[in-house]
Amino acid sequence: ASADKMIYQPGESGTVSATIKLGTFEGEVIKSIYLISDDEEAPKRQLQMKITIPRLMEVSPPLMLYSPARAVGEEAKPKKLTIKVLRDQPIVVTAVSSTRENFTVDLVEVEKGRAYEVIMTPKTTAEPTLGAVKIETDCELSRYRNRLAFFNVVRPRRPAAAAIPAPGAATAPVPALPAATPIC
Repeated sequence: ASADKMIYQPGESGTVSATIKLGTFEGEVIKSIYLISDDEEAPKRQLQMKITIPRLMEVSPPLMLYSPARAVGEEAKPKKLTIKVLRDQPIVVTAVSSTRENFTVDLVEVEKGRAYEVIMTPKTTAEPTLGAVKIETDCELSRYRNRLAFFNVVRPRRPAAAAIPAPGAATAPVPALPAATPIC
């Protein structure tokens, strides 16, 4: 953010310009700029910018989770990721690739420029894996040329050792806690 000048006399007005880096934001975004002055009644003023960034594509789900039914060591079955173009003009998916050698990804064109499926198949689920599917498009807007969808093979949670007694083990009663003594 920048102002056309840094010192204003009482009653003067000016212009504050701001640039917002959109990154991966989508939908309604609110950003603030704070003006600091020597005005005793309002030394700090907030300017808010509210913008709506249209969603041109929908990638679903954004995180493919292999858990808990498909946790580490379970059968390595394919899962489907869907890509849907939400605007009137088509966006063609030109390539997909995996960031992990353990996962293969195949692109299926459902309707050119409108809908796609990515079939993700782990070669094995023997080890935890965190990775991404890189989706490349022909979109004229640079922020939509490359998208990521993530996948994760998680280690199953282990039950707490004390919570599950061994088969056939006798359980002992839990001793009562001593009464609290007030402190003066």
